[in-house]
Amino acid sequence: MIQFFLGKIEPLVVRILRKFSNINGSHYFVFLGLFSVIPLLFLSYFNNPGSDDFDYEFKRPFSQIIQTQIELYHGWSGRYFSIPFMSINPDIYITYCFYKYYPIVIILLFLLSLFWFFKTIFSNENNLKIASFVGFFVFLFCLQLPDMCQTFFWYSSSICYQFGNVLFVLFLTSFIAYKKSKRILYLFFALLTVVAAVGSNEMLMLLILFSSIWYLISKNYYAKKIDFSEIILFAVIVFFSILVVVAPGNTVRLVREGVVNNHNLISSLVKSAFYLVSYFIDWFPMIVLAAFVFSDSLSAISKNSKDKSVFIHPMVSLVGMITLFFPCFFVGFWTHNSILPVRALNAIYFFFLIFALYFLFCVQHFLKSKFNFEFQLSKTTKVGLGIILIGFVFSNTPISQAYFDFFSGKAYRYNNEMENRFELIRKSEIKECELPALINLPLTIYSLDVIGLTNDKNNWKNIEIARYFRKKSIVIQPNDSIVTE
Repeated sequence: MIQFFLGKIEPLVVRILRKFSNINGSHYFVFLGLFSVIPLLFLSYFNNPGSDDFDYEFKRPFSQIIQTQIELYHGWSGRYFSIPFMSINPDIYITYCFYKYYPIVIILLFLLSLFWFFKTIFSNENNLKIASFVGFFVFLFCLQLPDMCQTFFWYSSSICYQFGNVLFVLFLTSFIAYKKSKRILYLFFALLTVVAAVGSNEMLMLLILFSSIWYLISKNYYAKKIDFSEIILFAVIVFFSILVVVAPGNTVRLVREGVVNNHNLISSLVKSAFYLVSYFIDWFPMIVLAAFVFSDSLSAISKNSKDKSVFIHPMVSLVGMITLFFPCFFVGFWTHNSILPVRALNAIYFFFLIFALYFLFCVQHFLKSKFNFEFQLSKTTKVGLGIILIGFVFSNTPISQAYFDFFSGKAYRYNNEMENRFELIRKSEIKECELPALINLPLTIYSLDVIGLTNDKNNWKNIEIARYFRKKSIVIQPNDSIVTE
């Protein structure tokens, strides 16, 4: 029986491998990129507002936007760019189903910014090759993203973090375009986008600040000079980073949230090092596996690169990664004595992916230039690795979760539950509403940490939703289990 089964299955596997081997590498990663984002676009239709989307401090009419931002800077946060998008009256968003279209907009902006980025760097490549670079990056981004909901679907998080990532890509692309063409317009756009990115959230501010320091040190060491435009950009980054850090609202917010500054240097250092190593081990292997599958294109990039100075010693690159990400983890333990919130880890992973790929480029160039060694993988090996890579997609990843949420109907049923919940609140004539707990919780568009109601009317999520609907309180019915909501 076993021999009969193997006899039937072996020819099938061979046919699949032969068919797979005929697929161009560029087409393969274009497919994977599309495969990663298509379910997200469909799930957008079932997206709903949650927690901070209903209410934010100092909501006021748009005509008072400047006064509102001044008060927010002094009483809530130094995020001078992203906060204005959140402080607009939520009726503008909720009434017109904004939350069902916003994820599509931010995903498309992300794809377009990446396409411009790769097109600027690899200007001699055709659009198919550029699309494959985008697919390669987007696939890895979606495959290991800590939380898909807080990246694309929860507006209050996405407008601060993912839109901030888009702004950073636009800044980086504009700066590279300026370095290539010396057109002042590109430099001006780079200044605008970096100011906006720094003002999006504190984590992005730290990452941009430390990245710019790392860049200037490397540039000065390898090129022996720093351009005036680079000095201007760095000065702007430092100035606006200070503006974010010294905002009085930061301290006010920490006090209001009950955060006690019980700093412990040794503990913070040890925990930061532990989590840095842990996430490196968690994220890096899959990036390496995908890079092997994409090795032909990566090798071509190294060979065709006219400016070899962009490749530094891989150990310097690795040290740069450590010095970039360690302070980010340290801030969390130093201020809160805990790991960073998931939305901040999303931002860290975005930068980690960029620097990890750059590190692999540096390793490849170093081995080629010093030892004349190249990773030469046979077509069969790359096909096998490609199949393994696809196999990982269907393990417990954000991509597989997105497909499950869509095809299982969980997202559809969740949307119906939310519509019924809102209808119950609107029709209720009493000021203290009790609602049934949600049964369907699609994790791609529903984050357990920041969305949902509780039995406690004083919980921040309950308070914000109650305030929006002008109710005294909104809670889950006491007899309903809310362990998962």
